[in-house]
Amino acid sequence: VIARFVRDSAEALVRAGATVLCMPANTCHKAEALATLLPLPPRETPFVSIVTATVAAAVARGYARVAVLGTATTMTSAFYPDGFAAAAVAASPQRPRAASVTVGVLPARAEDIAAVSEAIFARMLRGDFRAADARLVNAVVARVAAEQGADAVALACTELPMLFRETAIECA
Repeated sequence: VIARFVRDSAEALVRAGATVLCMPANTCHKAEALATLLPLPPRETPFVSIVTATVAAAVARGYARVAVLGTATTMTSAFYPDGFAAAAVAASPQRPRAASVTVGVLPARAEDIAAVSEAIFARMLRGDFRAADARLVNAVVARVAAEQGADAVALACTELPMLFRETAIECA
């Protein structure tokens, strides 16, 4: 269903004259949905990927272990790990940092994945940004840093950075 919607929407945008396509929603970046864009005529219509941009930013800053926080779909799907793996494969003498970047630093605890996703869907999507949810995200960040060695965290959901408008994310 998502793949068909993405392809139909992209085709409509190209027919309307779009010269660049992007999808600013992480959860919809499931590989099967994005794969439908590849043969989209005309082939020269570029697709700007939020995943590729995140990977590029991590590589440019020299991060080696990146945790990804977002919805359960984003945290458990392969699109971010695949993006980081592709960057490692694309490493060259001009891009030696790319070879050391990995992503498998997702919140390992099922309860963390469920709690962050629940906070997003139950409250944040409705504009309800609570201090308790900021503390929850900070606790998950602290755990992935301490237990899994994350040196960076991608807040891969529009609502997560909004959660920290008035309070800072705590990083060691």
